[in-house]
Amino acid sequence: FYTVNTGQISLEATATFQGSTVRPDVDIYPTVNLSYFAVDKAYQCKGYGKLIMAELFASVLALQEHCGFSFIYVESLNQSVEFYESTGFNFLLHNYHEDRSNGFERPTYDMFISPRKLIDMGFYPHGGYKTRRLKYKPK
Repeated sequence: FYTVNTGQISLEATATFQGSTVRPDVDIYPTVNLSYFAVDKAYQCKGYGKLIMAELFASVLALQEHCGFSFIYVESLNQSVEFYESTGFNFLLHNYHEDRSNGFERPTYDMFISPRKLIDMGFYPHGGYKTRRLKYKPK
């Protein structure tokens, strides 16, 4: 399953993402935040995560018709970074921070993917999309 919500993130004028320099006159960017993304342990490492992510990408692109945003943002746990990278996410400024909620520390890494990159990867709003890079391969 996954859960998304809208939000915003503040970036310094010198930051870059998706190969583009952040506009010097803008420091707050609208985002779609990937709040939760999970696959039952019995189904992990079998391609279901990439299949669900492909559905999420198509849904978010459809959302863009009604809600403008600069990128999809996620705070990835260390053990999930490789998965997010494999689906096209990049590090945002290579930042990480520690979540001290629930009485324990766990580092998280800021990651993002832009709508332009999704389109370049072959994703389209609902009504048709290719899963060229995120092919489901049952094991």
